Amino acid sequence: MLTNNVFTEVRQPDDIDLVKNITDILIANNHPNPTGWIHNPIIQEAVSAAPKLQRFLINRFWRMKLGMCADNTTRERFCLVDTGDYLEYLKLFKVAIVPCILRNQLLF
Repeated sequence: MLTNNVFTEVRQPDDIDLVKNITDILIANNHPNPTGWIHNPIIQEAVSAAPKLQRFLINRFWRMKLGMCADNTTRERFCLVDTGDYLEYLKLFKVAIVPCILRNQLLF
C-alpha cells in the first residue's frame, strides 16, 4: 500500500541525486555529450524529484533509449532495477548500461 504519493515528493538536500550521479558517470566514461540527456522532458521532471521518482523516470528514459538500439539490449534493460540500494543501482548502471550506451553511440 502506498503511504505517500512519490509523484509529489521533492528531493531533499541530503537525498541522493541520481541524475547528477549518472551524468558524472557519463562524464567519467567520456560520453561525447554527457549532459545532453538532462534536456529530455522525462529527465527534466526527474531533476527535482525525490530518489524513488528519479529512478522511475530515469529507468523509463533509458529503457526507451536502449529499446531503440539495433542490437538486443534485454540484459541491459533488466539491469535498470526499480528497487533496492541506490549505490548498487549506480554500480549496475556503470558496469552494464554505460558500455551499451557507448557501444551504440547513444546521443541525446
